[in-house]
Amino acid sequence: MSQIGDFIKKRRIELGMSQDDLAEKMGYRDRSTIAKIEAGINDVSQGKTEAFAEALDTDVAYLVGLSDLPNTPEEMSDGDILFALTDGATTEEISDEIFNEVRNFAIFLADKSRKKAEGTKTDES
Repeated sequence: MSQIGDFIKKRRIELGMSQDDLAEKMGYRDRSTIAKIEAGINDVSQGKTEAFAEALDTDVAYLVGLSDLPNTPEEMSDGDILFALTDGATTEEISDEIFNEVRNFAIFLADKSRKKAEGTKTDES
């Protein structure tokens, strides 16, 4: 399986999408193209990689293995952070201070991951 196919499949499953669902979002007639991409049979062009990232609510860096986080910090919503922090439970006990610390930490981790990926990319060049 190709690396991008692995990440497309992983993200699709994380989102609870079927191959048919993703094929529809991508404008394909059926799921066969998605299955071939996930199996590494078909390559994905740069333009299609961007379209896949959008359809899978992620960024290109995640799909090509340069980021461990499926969303960039700008795409993390306050609701996502609250859900992660409380595991979906009540948010009455979460102060603004704690919420902001968690949000800042998430941004820190995303930046750290991005810098590490950029360093690895630079080292390989």
